[in-house]
Amino acid sequence: MRKDGLKGQGRPNQAPAVMAIIFLALIPLLLIVPMPAGAGQHCGAEGDWRNAFIPDTWPPPETKRQFQSLYGGIKPVPVSRACKRHDDCYGKRNAARDDCDQRFLADMQAECDRIYAGIMEIPLREACHLAAKGYYQAVRRHGAAAFKRAQAPMAASTGHRSSHQAVRKPQPPQPGVRSASPDWVYHFKPVLVSDRIFNRDQDAFEVFRAFYEGHPAYLVKIAQVGTGLIMPRKNGFYHAGAARPAKDGRGLRLDLRKITTIPDSGVEVLCGPDRQRIEAWWGKNRLAFTVPAGGIPKVQAGNVQKPATGLLFINSDFEAGDLSNWTATGQAFACQPTKGDNPSVRNRRQPSKHQGDFWIGTFEKYSGRAGERRGGRQGDRPKGTLRSIAFEIQGPKIGFLIGGGKKAGALYVALEVDGRTVRRQTGANSETMKRVIWDVREFMGQSARLVIQDGSEGGWGHINADNFRYFQ
Repeated sequence: MRKDGLKGQGRPNQAPAVMAIIFLALIPLLLIVPMPAGAGQHCGAEGDWRNAFIPDTWPPPETKRQFQSLYGGIKPVPVSRACKRHDDCYGKRNAARDDCDQRFLADMQAECDRIYAGIMEIPLREACHLAAKGYYQAVRRHGAAAFKRAQAPMAASTGHRSSHQAVRKPQPPQPGVRSASPDWVYHFKPVLVSDRIFNRDQDAFEVFRAFYEGHPAYLVKIAQVGTGLIMPRKNGFYHAGAARPAKDGRGLRLDLRKITTIPDSGVEVLCGPDRQRIEAWWGKNRLAFTVPAGGIPKVQAGNVQKPATGLLFINSDFEAGDLSNWTATGQAFACQPTKGDNPSVRNRRQPSKHQGDFWIGTFEKYSGRAGERRGGRQGDRPKGTLRSIAFEIQGPKIGFLIGGGKKAGALYVALEVDGRTVRRQTGANSETMKRVIWDVREFMGQSARLVIQDGSEGGWGHINADNFRYFQ
């Protein structure tokens, strides 16, 4: 990801706003008439007269040339890739339109973040996010007909049968008898998921689902890693290398007698009104995905961890030992996350009281790597910003630990929803972190980001933070 800022001269704060206004002026044109199904590699539809007004890049080439002198270094953001994935999503069997459209918005905004990653490019990045929302509003307002047409062939071919129907429910084997009966063989069918993350990569795995004893089980096929079985009701994660392609070519078949437990693993399920967030980990590996909750029985609270313990996204607690799913600018986060109670190593008499092994402490210079000294420090002088990936708020409350300096305008943890800051908290001039809980129920279902800001270089010019999670 690029971290260099723009070096153009002129008035950088005007061009993004003007470009966004010009682009948004075209949005009503997209909303006049319902659009037909997508056109493959491009945005818009084949043969539709509005294609001339739907650019495959942002800003459009004409707008880019017009404002190049005003804001040098403008780079095109490829929107067509997100449009192609949106078209493919509409055409998938048993697709959920809401998930397709939400992923479309997330894909476009991710492209904005990738192209305009520098701290001096924030105005362009926000203008790009605004344009992405214009595309998203267009498909939300008039995409229903296109989605119905895309799903019609699948509905006709399946005769409206459920897509998550297991082959047969397994019966307990008789003691001392090793049965060869197919009762233990399950057919896992592809299921549409969103927000897929494996360690630092997105879309690095496929998900298949079957129902075991009336409850969902998921086969996760990870490229160059292998296949695992997630059984949320049993809070279990298993090796499933015996999975084989199904005879009909759709999905995988697995003999449940051939699975083995993965050591040092666990599973969490966050239950929402219309979707479930599945998180699993083993060793230092973590993966997560979201599935629509339609047709899934409610999971009993005693069988999975409650949403109060759920991560906002993978590595929102920094326990991966790196900044995966976070983006740092400036120098304050160069040695982060830090490992262990370094203030106590320096006899500060203010223990960090962090969770787990790793946490954010911009005064610290020890991350557990070879050659580093426990208790090492970089001091208060470095400044910088740490921003999380975008995530959907799925719980009523978000809690975290915070410490460090008390400077509300320069040292803080903030929550951004749709690009605007809705919550902010600073430290208390103490290395010891304390729990803060935000009520965010009014923002549930919306896209958000976390921001950790170190904008001070004087005394107590550092921030401590850790363990961002959902609470009830």
